[in-house]
Amino acid sequence: MHFERKYQIINALNVPALTRRDRRIHFMHIAKCGGTTLRFILEGYASLNGLRSVNEARRVCGVIPELTGGDVVMGHRRTADLLTRPDTCYITVLRDPVSRLRSLVQMHMARFGRPSADLVRELRWVDANPVVHMLTGATDATGDPTADAIRALEDQVHLFGFQEKFEELMALVATMLGVGGIIDPRFQKAAPDHLLDQRHDSQFADLSQADARLFAFAQVFYESRWRTTLANNDIGKVSTEHPYMAVTVNEETETVDVSSVYLRN
Repeated sequence: MHFERKYQIINALNVPALTRRDRRIHFMHIAKCGGTTLRFILEGYASLNGLRSVNEARRVCGVIPELTGGDVVMGHRRTADLLTRPDTCYITVLRDPVSRLRSLVQMHMARFGRPSADLVRELRWVDANPVVHMLTGATDATGDPTADAIRALEDQVHLFGFQEKFEELMALVATMLGVGGIIDPRFQKAAPDHLLDQRHDSQFADLSQADARLFAFAQVFYESRWRTTLANNDIGKVSTEHPYMAVTVNEETETVDVSSVYLRN
């Protein structure tokens, strides 16, 4: 795993109405959207607050854990409750579909040592449109699954942000969790020698049309929902008045430790 060494410091927004400490959290983790960073933050939040976190990626004896009983849960699969639990705050992270697919393929190239052209040919509709699939269960373009996904994003997802605006997302997440702020590194940054160029971008664009339409809507919707709130807060200003939840990384062992710390000048 490649880590970005520079840590970012993000303040929560001064908007108490956004806090959801009384709700269980379900993070819908779309691959290659910066979700590993958020995963560690949520697991740390659960640990600090005595909550039960469940992550389907942390299998026990090869068995995927059941998510319904956790207080803070996360997974790559569509939620079993279909985004309908009234006690749950659903969150996700989006990314431009073409850059997401480029990152996905380059990860598989590094992991399996296979040519990019072969990996691109094997991409399924759900691989290229995972957000629409996650929100609706659709496995192909039959009907109008993007329209259904748009309605789900509007009515059932409580918080979303973008990999491209990760600092803003962290400010929103800190506010939702009711913590003063977050200090975190970035996880799984691609090493320079594993970067894929733009040779397949036209194929990626053709494959991901459903997610691309949703992403275009989400950008406009995000601005209308959060822009005024974000514009009135200095999310990157260092404060010494409250504790930050900090994620620290041992780059040699790839272990992660989460603790509440105070920043000092």
